[in-house]
Amino acid sequence: MEQFQISQHVVCVVTDKAPNMEKAVSLNESQDFKDLFKSLCPSYNLPARKTLGNTMLNIRYKELLGEVKAKVGKAKAICLTSDGWTDINESFFAATAHYINDADCTLHSFLLELGQFSKKHTSENIAAWLKTVMVNFGISEKVCCVVTDNAPNMKCAVNLLRIENITCFAHTLNIIVQNSIRDSMLDTVNSVKHIVSYFKKSSTALLKLHELQKNMNYVELKLILDVPTRWNSTVYMLERFHLNQEPIISCLAILGISSGLEESDWIIMKEASTILKNFDLITKEMSAEKTITLPKMRVIVSLLINKLKSNLNSGDFGAKGVILLNLLLKGLLTRFQFLDNSTVSQATVLDPRFKHRGCKDNDTFKQCCDIILNEMTNLGSTQEVTLMNEVLPNESVENANSIWDEFDSEQNQPQLMLHTRSSFRIELDDYLSEALCHRNDDPLQWWKIHKMKYPTLYELLLKKLCIPASSVPCERIFSKAEDIETSKRNRLKANKINKILFIKHNSS
Repeated sequence: MEQFQISQHVVCVVTDKAPNMEKAVSLNESQDFKDLFKSLCPSYNLPARKTLGNTMLNIRYKELLGEVKAKVGKAKAICLTSDGWTDINESFFAATAHYINDADCTLHSFLLELGQFSKKHTSENIAAWLKTVMVNFGISEKVCCVVTDNAPNMKCAVNLLRIENITCFAHTLNIIVQNSIRDSMLDTVNSVKHIVSYFKKSSTALLKLHELQKNMNYVELKLILDVPTRWNSTVYMLERFHLNQEPIISCLAILGISSGLEESDWIIMKEASTILKNFDLITKEMSAEKTITLPKMRVIVSLLINKLKSNLNSGDFGAKGVILLNLLLKGLLTRFQFLDNSTVSQATVLDPRFKHRGCKDNDTFKQCCDIILNEMTNLGSTQEVTLMNEVLPNESVENANSIWDEFDSEQNQPQLMLHTRSSFRIELDDYLSEALCHRNDDPLQWWKIHKMKYPTLYELLLKKLCIPASSVPCERIFSKAEDIETSKRNRLKANKINKILFIKHNSS
């Protein structure tokens, strides 16, 4: 193998596979590493750090950039997610692209850019940046939606581009949880934070706590301190704190420190952990990047509302627990009104796991079907639809004590159908008559088998099911960026950070 070919292979391994690219690049300055490489391939001269981190990095970036542009260029419809992040010295904005590959009916996602943003975060400036990204990748006419958080400047920026905007489900859910905790049990949370901070700062107290945990046959779990920017961290803090109630009380008593917590505080901690467990699980489920999530939004919100109402009627919760339940219920009912959005409704009906069950009533379902029929007409397909009566097997999967139990119990009920017949309505009606898939099935695999049977609906779903329910893909990019630009590496240029992350994210 020639010197250049080996070098290219080295840079691919370092940039694509190494957990920390910067450390991997600096590794080749180690004499031990040089000796190892020399023994493996005596004829090869290991490139210098600057060569590997600059010249060869640029070569790999340009190669991969061309590949990504070619792939997104073939997509029929693309959804973007976008968000902003500020590190030690600089501000960044990220944009990721999501689409369904028409050839094999699989979901794909790419990081388009993590760009330095030195201007003010106004809607006009953000819109201009997003437009530049779309033009650079040649996808301006393909973008059907942009998913953002609830920030007004982000939502306004997307509106300025005349592109549909959907609010991040996970971000909205987190706002509801944080506001409900603040308005129902803020004193308890502050007391817990104060105690956890004390144990974090005092090695003596921490050692004593671990000793008591061991003596009382508790698992030696570390206490968790909540972080305002980290979703559900307050829930994790309260849950972990309550699990260690006896060791904590004993430790503070031995140290002569008053906890300031009363019995009612311990009760609300336990109740909050029970109430908010489903919110945490749902946040994780809806933050998935490699599965279809948008159609779940309406179903999950409905199930959460029913669960909260059931808890309120159970009489199992104290005064503060009831307040928390009511606040969560109010938050769901007010903040998720955007679920009546046409795109969300269409995505739900076009998902073979949900169809009409994602609509709140028959009238809503029929209105959504009318919208789908109009969309089908706009697609301009006039091919004849063959009537078929295939029915997929409908297997149930047991999953006890899940927020999904109510949904799963109705799996085998008769399907709601439309009866007016026309070429497009025949196609839609036949699709709706198909048996529901189980909710754990991959809807894209179902459509891969049936796309020739329902060609117009398939073209429509390419525009709807590619939309993720959250902007979490951008959050993941920022988490990776934090690992790269640390206080010890704060001189890294923004352009280089973008190239490193572009390669790492898009090579996997």
